[in-house]
Amino acid sequence: MYNDVELLQLKTPVVRILDKDNDIYVKRDDLIPFSFGGNKVRIALAFIEDMKRQGKDCIVGYGNTRSNLSRALANLCYSYKIPCCIISPTDEDGTRTDTYNSKIALSCEAIFHYCQKTDVRKTVENVLNDLRKEGFNPYYIFGDSTGKGNEHVSMAAYVKVYEEIKNQYDYIFLATGTGMTQGGAFGR
Repeated sequence: MYNDVELLQLKTPVVRILDKDNDIYVKRDDLIPFSFGGNKVRIALAFIEDMKRQGKDCIVGYGNTRSNLSRALANLCYSYKIPCCIISPTDEDGTRTDTYNSKIALSCEAIFHYCQKTDVRKTVENVLNDLRKEGFNPYYIFGDSTGKGNEHVSMAAYVKVYEEIKNQYDYIFLATGTGMTQGGAFGR
């Protein structure tokens, strides 16, 4: 098992893909050896690092039942014995489906707080207030109940990756589906 310092300093391999006209390389964050890898492990680590820096003692995450970030966050919190709550809204059609990600998060003792999409802000505020009443100093990964305040944290995870690779290649192409990764790597 890696500790947080080792994971934060982990450099994933860059693999050459054969192409007859170009040298193409792929940064393999899917090979991060924790919680099935992926960019969300880096982002979850950045949130935990920021939580510790701020002197907080539990994490409140956000994501639906398919969330890779919720899975990685719950897994890291379980490993470091940090209480973890996940605010989990229903899908657009009002349904909720259990997935392997939600099952892994639950097996890591994350406490899910389910709500409708229209009630996310109220649910975040209620969970944070309840945790404070229990004596915790909670850290909500997105800052305040409106989702503002910690935007820099998730982006910082990929600023580090960008700094690692920027001088090694002529061009960088990012294949991703999340704004956190894009903002950190190319939002400068």
